[in-house]
Amino acid sequence: MLAQQRDVFAHDVGGTTLTAVTAGPEQPTDRPLIIALYGGTYTARYGDVAGSRHGSFLDVATTIGHQVVAFDRPGHGGSTPLGPAVATFERHAELLSAAITAVTADAGSREVFLVGHSIGGMIALMIAASRPDFPLIGVSTTGLRAVIPSGGPTEALGALAPDVRVPAHCALAEFGGLWAGNPENVGSFAAMFISAPFVSVTRGTDHSHALHLRQLAFAAECAAWARNGVQSVR
Repeated sequence: MLAQQRDVFAHDVGGTTLTAVTAGPEQPTDRPLIIALYGGTYTARYGDVAGSRHGSFLDVATTIGHQVVAFDRPGHGGSTPLGPAVATFERHAELLSAAITAVTADAGSREVFLVGHSIGGMIALMIAASRPDFPLIGVSTTGLRAVIPSGGPTEALGALAPDVRVPAHCALAEFGGLWAGNPENVGSFAAMFISAPFVSVTRGTDHSHALHLRQLAFAAECAAWARNGVQSVR
């Protein structure tokens, strides 16, 4: 399947330009708006890598009715680079959260689902834990280690995860010593999210059609949870 036509736009946040790629169905639906954030060295086009004949994540998501906005983080794609002193995960999260709030308002979206990969996944969780000013219903991450290394840039996840108050899905890499995705570690990772209404931690591979379907099914589950009167806590 060939990638569908994408629209590219730029959003200004206090003098910082953030670029994004967006795609959606031909007709509006009641599906949640999906915001995608990707990892180091990757632009928004990471979401357009086809993992099967079914196409990329953006292809699969838009086919079933989701509008998707994939952002370039600062210093990636057309987004403004930040100076070394301010190029922190925290600053990325602040800028992207503000941009997502504006995009959500412009689109009139009542439900937002975050998808993040690697560093983008960590930032997605930081945004989720910050009680953002947009109607967040859930978050899904990939490319994170099951065991957080001491002293590494993601060591703060242990303190951050308890503040995530929306449903959380994490797909951890199954193979390779770097990721340590054995069942015991997967269970320990899930246990960190003590405030999330429900948590699903699985093992999976980026760009696989199965993972895309699992993420979108989780988004549907989050939407059902939110529509039953249990909105995200701010």
